[in-house]
Amino acid sequence: GAARHGCRLLYSGSAPNPLPLGINAPVRASSRILVVSVASNALSAAKEYHYYEILNELSFDSHRKAMSVTVHDMVTGRVMLVTKGADTSLCGMTQDEGARRSVMSAATSFAELGLRTLVYGVRNMTMQEAHQHSLTLRHSMSGIGRARERQMSKAYSAIETGLSLIGVTAVEDKLAPNVPQTIEWILRTGINMWVLT
Repeated sequence: GAARHGCRLLYSGSAPNPLPLGINAPVRASSRILVVSVASNALSAAKEYHYYEILNELSFDSHRKAMSVTVHDMVTGRVMLVTKGADTSLCGMTQDEGARRSVMSAATSFAELGLRTLVYGVRNMTMQEAHQHSLTLRHSMSGIGRARERQMSKAYSAIETGLSLIGVTAVEDKLAPNVPQTIEWILRTGINMWVLT
């Protein structure tokens, strides 16, 4: 999100991808700048504010390679599932072959440039459907161990479907300072190293 303090904007985010999008957004009178505030769940587009109630959160996991939230726009009443994740994951959550091809093409182009990508998708739903998802999620969390994991996976799969893919972001994910030198030093010492991402 961004907060105005005097004449400068301060940006913060819960993950690396949103930050450059806000920092590099063009600031012109005709621009529609989106500002998200985690504290109040408020989103402003130009001078129009929307307040969102987060109804459900489907946390990221390495199997799905995605995370979702169900949100209720308290101004318009609209309820929607918003999902972000790996291109291969989200492309499996849509039936739109044209969108799938377009997203995969863009994600591949970005990846070839060494950029880290995230795909975004949405699905409109009714409040009743969102409440049913809440019950399904609560029930899936009642299990223990592997049974719980299976129940949650099944619940997430049932919810994260029928998405309309709306975009791909690409962010340069630079190495932390001194990482190349550290890797070189480790390899010179004869230590075998594998990098998992």
